[in-house]
Amino acid sequence: MLIKHLRDEFNEPFATVVAIDERSIGVAICSPKDQFNRKRGVKIAKGRAELCGPPHEFPNREVFKNGDFRNIGDIIDDELAIMAERANRYFWKVESGN
Repeated sequence: MLIKHLRDEFNEPFATVVAIDERSIGVAICSPKDQFNRKRGVKIAKGRAELCGPPHEFPNREVFKNGDFRNIGDIIDDELAIMAERANRYFWKVESGN
């Protein structure tokens, strides 16, 4: 399983991306009202990867933080593409024994 915790421009963690194989990637986005928890983020993202496969839409695309709405969708879209590429390389090596 591949895991990446995402941080915002203030270096605060706000989301977790998990790949359980090359086609199943899940995302968990922490609500700004909650305290970020790595274990909980991994559990939620893993569950979404197992249930849904590739992410098409994700919750909390816009979050309210520091008195302003921020669209974090572009950051997550970029990270999903990076994770998909990373998962393809990683799981291909695992399956092929390289």
